[in-house]
Amino acid sequence: MILTSLSVRHFRGIRHARFDRFSDRLCLFYGPNESGKSTLVDALHFGLFERSAGTSERKRSLRSWGEDLAPEVEIGFIDDAGERWYVHKRFLDSPSTTVDIGSLHLSGDKAEAKLRELLGTKVGGRRGVTDEDLGIWPLLWVRQGEAGRATGDAINDDTRSLLRSTLSETAGALLAGPTGRRALDELRERHRHWWTPSGRPTAAFKSIAADATAADEALTEARDAFQAAQQTSQRLTDLQHQLAHLQVRIDKQQARAAEAKDAHKHATEQGLQAEMRGKAAELARLQFEEAQRREAAHSEWHQDVLRLQRKASLLDADVANRQQALRERQEERRALSDEVQSLKARLQAAAWMSGLPELTGDDPVQALERTLGQAESLQRQLRTKRAELDHNPVTPEALDRLRELQTQLHHAESQVQAACPQVEIRPLRPQRIQGASVHPDQPFTASITEPLTVELPGFGTLHIHPNRAGLASLQQSQQQATEAYERACAHLQVAHVAEATAVFEQRQELANEVNRLNAQLQAVAPDGVGVLSARLHKLQQRSRKQPGPPPGDPEVLTRQLSDAQGRLSGIEQAIADLHAELTSLGARQQTLAYQIRQHTDKLAELGELDALEAATEAAREHLSAEMARFEEAQEAFQTVGGADAGATARSEQLALDRLHQRLTQLREEHTRLKARLHVALQADPFGRLQEAEVAAEKARAAKVAAEEEAEAVRVAVHAVESSWRKLQETLAGPLRDTVRGYVHTLFPGSDLAIDEHGEVVGLRTGDIVEHFADLSGGAREQVGILVRLGLATLIARDRRLPVLLDDALVNSDTRRRNRMVEVLRQVSRRLQVLVFTCHDEDFDHMAAPWVSEVAARPQRG
Repeated sequence: MILTSLSVRHFRGIRHARFDRFSDRLCLFYGPNESGKSTLVDALHFGLFERSAGTSERKRSLRSWGEDLAPEVEIGFIDDAGERWYVHKRFLDSPSTTVDIGSLHLSGDKAEAKLRELLGTKVGGRRGVTDEDLGIWPLLWVRQGEAGRATGDAINDDTRSLLRSTLSETAGALLAGPTGRRALDELRERHRHWWTPSGRPTAAFKSIAADATAADEALTEARDAFQAAQQTSQRLTDLQHQLAHLQVRIDKQQARAAEAKDAHKHATEQGLQAEMRGKAAELARLQFEEAQRREAAHSEWHQDVLRLQRKASLLDADVANRQQALRERQEERRALSDEVQSLKARLQAAAWMSGLPELTGDDPVQALERTLGQAESLQRQLRTKRAELDHNPVTPEALDRLRELQTQLHHAESQVQAACPQVEIRPLRPQRIQGASVHPDQPFTASITEPLTVELPGFGTLHIHPNRAGLASLQQSQQQATEAYERACAHLQVAHVAEATAVFEQRQELANEVNRLNAQLQAVAPDGVGVLSARLHKLQQRSRKQPGPPPGDPEVLTRQLSDAQGRLSGIEQAIADLHAELTSLGARQQTLAYQIRQHTDKLAELGELDALEAATEAAREHLSAEMARFEEAQEAFQTVGGADAGATARSEQLALDRLHQRLTQLREEHTRLKARLHVALQADPFGRLQEAEVAAEKARAAKVAAEEEAEAVRVAVHAVESSWRKLQETLAGPLRDTVRGYVHTLFPGSDLAIDEHGEVVGLRTGDIVEHFADLSGGAREQVGILVRLGLATLIARDRRLPVLLDDALVNSDTRRRNRMVEVLRQVSRRLQVLVFTCHDEDFDHMAAPWVSEVAARPQRG
């Protein structure tokens, strides 16, 4: 089978690419990364092996991003009998498969079945074909990133069976004679009695060993029981001495704990006083900071009001100038409109004087009147829609700017949330925190942006302060982003981005409606409503036999009309621009008015500046007084021991509790050991020890006998299987001979290392075997490709098969790639080799018979 052509349409970003007249030896597809080489390999895969029907995720991924066109692949090739095949597949929308073989045309399931019969593949599951369904093709086609895999991973059961059959025929040897086979089977059967396939002991062997182990364990248990009885008796004597000494220590510790408890009670009273003073000082500090904040806020809001009022004055003047300019342009438009209508009438009169064509049909005047009415109706609708479109403020640029401001606002909010400390409080019993009930299994979690105070009854008060400096800066950035976003919404007269999007969609619908009405008007009155009206006027005059309009020069009138219409169009554009500017300025005026009202209301809420300054000074004096009282209470608390008094009392009580706990433990252990010694003496531990020694001796003897027989069987099987592996080595000879020349080109002095099952395990240099997994990434790629080429040559025999390499040497250096190119040149004498690479310079000296640059550059979603 030889590939001859490939055509791809709407396939993963490739709009259209076609490659013809492939060479039957070496075909080179070159191009930089992301140029579409791997996409062409996928197209070959889907075109040959995947069914066109189905909408699995793999097939949906074939559609080009942003398009809804169906992917299509067409492949041409020549089979072993010399027949030309053309396969065409269409995926997703109206999927289809057609196969043309000479004059034979097949489609649908018949075409799919005929193609699978030729390629030796299977149908596959709902999610597509797997390597097990593709026969020999996973061996022949090396996808990007797969060259470094072990060759055995690319060989499925069908390919492995075909290779064994081919190797056996090539080597000219059977696996083994019947007698040797039966002898090996009998030995293996006896071996399986004692050993598992992994070389571990079987259940029979383990049973004998387990009996011996159990006897040894029983002996150990009897010895332990005898020793335990002796140790228990000794431990009881020691415990009696410890109990007497511990009681003396407990009496002394009780006196020390009572003294520390009295001292802690006095310190607790002083600590409560200090805590109350501390809360009062903290409250005074918060009041002082709030007074400072209100005073500073008053100055800032006052300055903002003055700034906004100045901007509003300038904006009012700008609006007045624009309105005056609009009135002047509207006067000019009325004058030009009258001039244009006059010129049109004179031009129609001149045309009438030149003679009117004969009209045929029934009542042409009424027909023309109906047409004129329809055209005037369409013209009125068009003017209405254009006016609505002109008053819609949400342009694409304005919507993009609003979305950008929303993104900046979200980013600022995220930064504030990230900078806020996260607090989680898990109470030991139900509490109320910030007005909410919190239970032990439902912790209280909060992001701290302002100072937080939590009352913990029975324990104290928890004060939590955020990082005020850094957080304030981020909050200011968030406020600025919020104001910019709100100003943009006010300018567009919307509340948020979603509403702006809806208004923009209305604008798009209006634009489409304007285009539609304009197209209808052009169809009804291609020369304009004025021309249609003049034509009706002429018909009416002709029907009444009235004289026509006064004569005139048509050419002069046409030039004058064109000039007037051009000037009128310029005036119309200027008026539209002024309307847009006035709309924008009006929105800005509304925004400024809204901001001024907000700032004025804020100033009213804050109150007069003199009152704020007086409140700040009073709060400062109150804070100083409360801090002095707190320091006095704190000094008194430290005088009576401070926080250390409580720690000392708890430490002394804890020491006493530990002594009591130790006393309880020793008494319990003493009682338990007395009962244990009584039970142990009743079980006669010395008699049990003698019986266990006799049973253990018998079990050891049975285990030694089983081990001797199992070892003898293992040695015999190893010897027979060694001879068997030598016979298997004979079968690996054809593969090694086929690949030896290729291997020597890349790895001089080395050969393939093949195991007893015919699988390639690595490289052999002398007596040293370097396993495949231990090779470098580049060496694994090269060995994997060489083995695939050798196996493909054996399978092909007298045929030619296509071998595909997709950037298979990405980890190889330049020297090794040049040697691999020489190998591919040799292989192309017997196989068709298709190489997809971004290193086309490596193939320059080969003068490949077919070379094409891939420049499809698939689009990325």
